[in-house]
Amino acid sequence: MSWGKSAALSWVRSARSACRGLPLFCLVGALGTTLCWLCPNARAEDVLQKLRDDVRAASSGASEAGDQGSHRPSAYDPANPECDGGQSFFEATAGLILGGLSSPFWGPPAALGDEYLTFASFPRFPYDGVPGYLGTTCVPPRPRAWAGRLSVEYLETFDDLDVIGGRLLVSTASRFGLDTQMDHLRETLRNGRHDQLWTGDCNLVFRFAQCDFAEFRAGLGFNWLSDSIRDDFGFNFTYGADVFPRRPWVISADLDWGTLGRAELFRFRTTIGVTVQRFEFYTGYEYTDIDRMHLNSLIGGVRVWF
Repeated sequence: MSWGKSAALSWVRSARSACRGLPLFCLVGALGTTLCWLCPNARAEDVLQKLRDDVRAASSGASEAGDQGSHRPSAYDPANPECDGGQSFFEATAGLILGGLSSPFWGPPAALGDEYLTFASFPRFPYDGVPGYLGTTCVPPRPRAWAGRLSVEYLETFDDLDVIGGRLLVSTASRFGLDTQMDHLRETLRNGRHDQLWTGDCNLVFRFAQCDFAEFRAGLGFNWLSDSIRDDFGFNFTYGADVFPRRPWVISADLDWGTLGRAELFRFRTTIGVTVQRFEFYTGYEYTDIDRMHLNSLIGGVRVWF
């Protein structure tokens, strides 16, 4: 009886904490809606069919552009001594560019003070006896060597396309994990019929920066598209981060960049959520670019931490 009372009190405290964050939660949702209206989806009729065409059709324009580019003269000739100054400038500029491009990988560990010497254990859910999520400086009440989170969400595109998605992220104390997601796209056509297909990805990720209140991960995997005709695949690079500033907030961001069949894929999303025990209710914004398909979506979903 006492256990049931303590559990109820714990739920009440978590609900109160979530309610205190409700104004900001609504503000982020309103901001995501505004972005979707300010950046309308560049779509035409039968967008899913056009997506199939882009993924499966040969890209003749790209090959022509490559042929033209192959005949351009080179601006640098190593046999010409007058080009030495240009070479030095080029090397310095390339070094700066490479340093800037690599900063997303060396910057977070330096900022979080992660020297790969600390062991991280996982609580049952965020803020469960720890200041954030990962137990690096303090041990959670029930420490574990692995943890997972399962998300179910709806993406509002403000047009005739409905998107329902799910995502699973499994993390381990070894820093390696699995990140996979899938989306069901259903479009209402002008004649009243419907078109649908599935897309998703699966990635092996590595948590390269961590502390009590933040984690950064990156990985490689593959993208896929499936319908009643056939399946298509492509390469994927993923980069993500989660920040736990204070109870009950969770701020997340993810980027995917790769290929899908013959098309290039780019996706960026950011969400903000409030936690009630092991449940997180979140909203946010997602931008998806797959060749001619450009989608601006408002996200609403529920995440279960386990």
